[in-house]
This record gives sequence, C-alpha cells and structure tokens, in this order.
Amino acid sequence: MSLSFTEALHLNALDELKRIPKSDLHSHAGRGGNISYIEAWSGTKIEPPGRPNRGIGT
Repeated sequence: MSLSFTEALHLNALDELKRIPKSDLHSHAGRGGNISYIEAWSGTKIEPPGRPNRGIGT
C-alpha cells in the first residue's frame, strides 16, 4: 500500500507514515510563533494558553 502523507494522516496509518521520508509536520505557534498570523491563515480562533509555558513537561 502506498498512501500520500495526507491520506496516511487521516487514516492514522502509522506504518505508512514511517515509510514517508522526513514526514515531520509541526507548528511552533504556541511556543513563540505568531498566533495572530496562524489564526488569519487558518481561519480558526486559537485560545491563548491560560498560564505561561514553563517547558514541555509542565
């Protein structure tokens, strides 16, 4: 089976995702990115965090 990256994501096909080279999609919007820019780009309201982020584990 050979799915596109998007198809594999929608199907939660982890084995297929592992076969796709550099399938690393992420966003730094909540950790120093521009939330207003992402909201305008996506057409979605993003609620700011309720408290400062002190690290990944907190």
